[in-house]
Amino acid sequence: MLAAGLVGVVVQPVRVRVEAAATVADALDAPVLRPFAASVERRPATPAGVEGDLYTSGTRFPAVVLVPGATPLGTEDPRVARLARALAGSERDVFVPALALYDGELVSADVDRIV
Repeated sequence: MLAAGLVGVVVQPVRVRVEAAATVADALDAPVLRPFAASVERRPATPAGVEGDLYTSGTRFPAVVLVPGATPLGTEDPRVARLARALAGSERDVFVPALALYDGELVSADVDRIV
């Protein structure tokens, strides 16, 4: 019984670190096998009146709001999509809001909507 407890104490931190490394590699578009990653669906969503894209895999952890900054492609930026998909593959819902900032406009309403 003690041996099983010790294995659990050692294996859990190793598993978490391996999963985190795989998620980062996936977000950077590095070739990595993620056989245990959840299947991810991307769909339009409007939580609390804020339009954007929701990446979901049937989450078990708290959601993440990913605000990529002033990228001209906004929610369609491949880097944003890769990062959102990689995080969602780790069983988190990821919401990427559609903001005027992507069109080069700094609008206070964007801040009000996401905060």
